[in-house]
Amino acid sequence: MTAVQFISQNYDADSIYTINNTDRDAYETGAEITLQAATQKTTIIIKVSTLRVRSLPSLSGQILGSVKQGEVYDMLEEQSGWYKIKTKDGITGWCYGGDTGGYAAKQ
Repeated sequence: MTAVQFISQNYDADSIYTINNTDRDAYETGAEITLQAATQKTTIIIKVSTLRVRSLPSLSGQILGSVKQGEVYDMLEEQSGWYKIKTKDGITGWCYGGDTGGYAAKQ
């Protein structure tokens, strides 16, 4: 990861310190920071005027709220054409994308 990528991911450059060899050998090495892990995000766009958000990825799930056409959400999870999202109202639930992505589609 370059310095520019590090800063663009909102990592704190002030948390990086130079240490001598003696001190360095006393620390355990942590996992590498990678850009891919920090930016791997899928969004969905709502393609119909109103789409229900349900408690389960199923038509039998309780209706928790709805989202509107053109709104874009981070996809938290996906199951058989259903997308888990967190709405602007703070509701976390599932909306159906449709067999061909006609209701909501990945971007």
